[in-house]
Amino acid sequence: MKKTLKIVLCIFAALLVINFAIYFFTREQYELTDEWKQTVLENYNEFIAETEGDSSRIPMIISTDQHGAISADSGFYEYINSITDWNKISRIINLGDTVKLVFNPLELIDYGKATKCLPVDKRVEVIGNHDRFFVPTGKLVEKWFFNNPDALYSEDRKAFVIEDNEYNVRYLSVDTKCFPYYYTNGRLWTNQADFIINELSKTDESDVILLSHAYLFKDEMIARDGSTFTGSEFFIGSESKGGDVRQSFIDMLAARKNKAAGTLIDSEGVLHPYDFSQCKSDFLVALHGHHHTEGYETKDGITEFLFQSMTLDNKDDSEPLCFYYAYIDTQAKILKVWKNLPGYQPLEVEIG
Repeated sequence: MKKTLKIVLCIFAALLVINFAIYFFTREQYELTDEWKQTVLENYNEFIAETEGDSSRIPMIISTDQHGAISADSGFYEYINSITDWNKISRIINLGDTVKLVFNPLELIDYGKATKCLPVDKRVEVIGNHDRFFVPTGKLVEKWFFNNPDALYSEDRKAFVIEDNEYNVRYLSVDTKCFPYYYTNGRLWTNQADFIINELSKTDESDVILLSHAYLFKDEMIARDGSTFTGSEFFIGSESKGGDVRQSFIDMLAARKNKAAGTLIDSEGVLHPYDFSQCKSDFLVALHGHHHTEGYETKDGITEFLFQSMTLDNKDDSEPLCFYYAYIDTQAKILKVWKNLPGYQPLEVEIG
């Protein structure tokens, strides 16, 4: 047993050394060009003009899949902060995969320095699969690097909720990744499921937005040009002791939208009855990163949107310094996004 433990620790140490070497020798740094700044400013002004004073529209700033691209002195967040009136924004949301390859405290420290200018009470930090990879205890990541001070966490810290009373919305974040790391299948734990159902069952007026790094669906994602593509990984694996967890979770979200009752099965085979018939608010939309490509889909009455990643990678459609302004119109049932890169027009998506 001791010999096996030593081997595991040596492998873990070697991986960390390799990861640190990647950090020092392959860091990507992008220039904030005048063209990019002008695009961001013009989009911001248009975005604020459409949301300011309209209580039915929830304004957000969203980025995802940075993969180590933001250094402490990049100026990226400093520029965003310099033009933003935070009284007119609900939240600025990071949807995860902040590190390049695997858990790397040096990259996360850099990210912390770069985002220090942002108001703490406006931030929402979601954990991605790369952020958690090779971390034996999730609390090291969650408490040190992705802490949300205003959040109410589940007992296992794999789900949390942040209330925004000003915009009458509840952000519900669900993390289905774990250590040991399962690449293609997430897990939904029992106390995590209890927490999620409790939050979805509340009968106040706050609408619900689901946040997670990985996405719910897979087939017929719609791209900006109208073409479709297929995703590569599920939010939750189908395997369970007695049922399809992924479909059961989607069925629960559809039930929340339709104010219905049912039963959720978690990855441990435990059944969780729910009844949303007394809920007054709406389940609005699910927001994700992970795929690196922009797209959306409505299925079973649930709309999800995948945001483009921020970094340049020849293996996918990532783009440097890509982030979004977005709002949800709770009356018109529209999600509108501004992709902050030169040459893109705002995109409107009808939500289920």
